[in-house]
Amino acid sequence: MKRILQVSLWVLSLLPCGAFAHDFMVDSICYNITSEKYMTCEVTFCSDGKPNNEPNRFYKNVVFVPAKVNYNGNEYTVTAVGDDAFRRSDMLLSVVLPNTIVSIGHGAFSSCPNFKSFTLPASVREFDGWAFALLPSLEYLAVEPGNELYDSREGCNAIIKTDSNVLVTGCRTTIIPDGVKVIANSAFISCFGHSGSNIEPVTMVIPKSVEVIEPQAFTGFSSLTSVSFSEGLKKIDNRAFAGTALRSLLIPASVEEICSEAFLGCDSLLEIKVKKGNKVYDSRKGCN
Repeated sequence: MKRILQVSLWVLSLLPCGAFAHDFMVDSICYNITSEKYMTCEVTFCSDGKPNNEPNRFYKNVVFVPAKVNYNGNEYTVTAVGDDAFRRSDMLLSVVLPNTIVSIGHGAFSSCPNFKSFTLPASVREFDGWAFALLPSLEYLAVEPGNELYDSREGCNAIIKTDSNVLVTGCRTTIIPDGVKVIANSAFISCFGHSGSNIEPVTMVIPKSVEVIEPQAFTGFSSLTSVSFSEGLKKIDNRAFAGTALRSLLIPASVEEICSEAFLGCDSLLEIKVKKGNKVYDSRKGCN
């Protein structure tokens, strides 16, 4: 329990916190002007007048962000969702973005307990993986057809970087498709703290194409009770499964490196086996 708490505090320490202000508001959405020259703006946080550590009730249900807004006699194109824009909105279910959005900032949708679905527009060129931190209800993730950098192939409920086959963002319903080579740092941070009496245990199957599971990939995914590795996996990085509820592990013969604290705080882990033929590791005499 102490180790799980340490993992929790570590993750929470990485979430932003601070004071916020907005330049203007249109139809109950707050904006900051990002360029007067190019007449662009971004969606931003609105505190609803409450302290940062309390739930935010300003944004709720499904929010539809327009492509353009008019303010003070000028028309601005909405090109970004800023850092923390919808953070801690405990009544928010989803956000629908226009195809003028090119970037999504750190913590943009983080800590929204009822946030259920999101589609990444075809126009998005960059987003911060921590935009989707701590979203226990997230069950649908997709990328709009036509995006040149990202995809959600085979209805996998994940966002994958197309050229490198890196799974950058997943959720509790993700089915990792064959072809993915890397599961990125903090890819499943949406599932952090995902547990409770009404939550069904989750099993993840890592396909044979995956070679690397990066640091903190599944950290804090506390309803993850089983993971099935495939031959082809080479590296399990630092804290990759820290704070999960894994009960047993079967390490493939192909694994060459298991980094420090890869399974930190896995208090339910009772069995560890290494497949015969592994040249680096073994579990001799059933030592677990």
